[in-house]
Amino acid sequence: MTEIRKNIIEGMEYDEEGFRQSTPPEIAEYKARRLSGSSIADLGSGIGVQTIYFSKYFQEVVSVERDKERYRIQDRNIKKLGIGNVRLYHGDVFNRSFFDAISSCEIIFSDPSRPIRGNSWSLDLLSPSPTRVTEFFSKNDKFSFDIPVQISMDRLPNDFEKEYISLDGEIKRLSIYSPSLKRYERSALLLPENLRIEYNPGIERHVPYKDSMGNYLYEIDPAISYADLLPELFSRFRDMWLFIGEKKRMIASSENFYRDPLMKNTYVVSFRAKSLREVKIKLMENSARKVFLRYSVRPNDYYRIKREIEKNLEGENDFYIFKKGEDFIGAIKLRL
Repeated sequence: MTEIRKNIIEGMEYDEEGFRQSTPPEIAEYKARRLSGSSIADLGSGIGVQTIYFSKYFQEVVSVERDKERYRIQDRNIKKLGIGNVRLYHGDVFNRSFFDAISSCEIIFSDPSRPIRGNSWSLDLLSPSPTRVTEFFSKNDKFSFDIPVQISMDRLPNDFEKEYISLDGEIKRLSIYSPSLKRYERSALLLPENLRIEYNPGIERHVPYKDSMGNYLYEIDPAISYADLLPELFSRFRDMWLFIGEKKRMIASSENFYRDPLMKNTYVVSFRAKSLREVKIKLMENSARKVFLRYSVRPNDYYRIKREIEKNLEGENDFYIFKKGEDFIGAIKLRL
């Protein structure tokens, strides 16, 4: 189980919920650089992380936040940091009194809030709704939205660019851009490395798959699979195939070693086992020290299973345990 810790901007004030919803600084910096121009409106701007980065790359920023406490925090943050090119408004983005200030901006951006619960995802469930934003400010033509990656592509505007962003190997954002801001049809961007893989209409939409396993396992960055760019990834290799294809985990395999920055992690296979009891025996034989589970288990069971497996292990090697069907696979991560 992995948790990516957000970096904190020195001098900024946060509340707990505002921090949880805030844009990681690495992504905020990238978005501001990509969209840089004369003026931008940030709708539903929260405590102001993205607004602050926009202020570095735009001459003028219009920021609108309807939550009074977050508006006040953002106001204090802007003043603490000595930022002078942000006009901050408190209220609903569809309030007519803000219309001229927003519509006069070159670009309109929004990272709308998500519903706390629910299995259904669509643009209309977000607040403010991107659909309503584009309709309300219909005279503008430059829009960008950061939306949940769970929204399927068939629910997105066909002519918008889709950019899936990961940070340190964890999927974080789906950014969409209106046609006038479009640079790619569809892509996956890996941060902080700033690596991109793009949709290629000229290749066959085929993903090689085998149940057999080679000497190496390759953990695919989730932005690539979310962006439906597995064919583009596998076209880079002569002898690699998809070995485990789960929603939360895509593992490729090969007999050959490849050093490729688009892979989240690379492992060398050590053993296979039919049960956790056999896993424990194999780990002791291979001088294991710590174990990390790389297959789906209930959150409450993860550390219980991990502790049981690690009990009495006194070696020096860290092992990663994968599962394919009923088989367990022990592997060592390569430090590349």
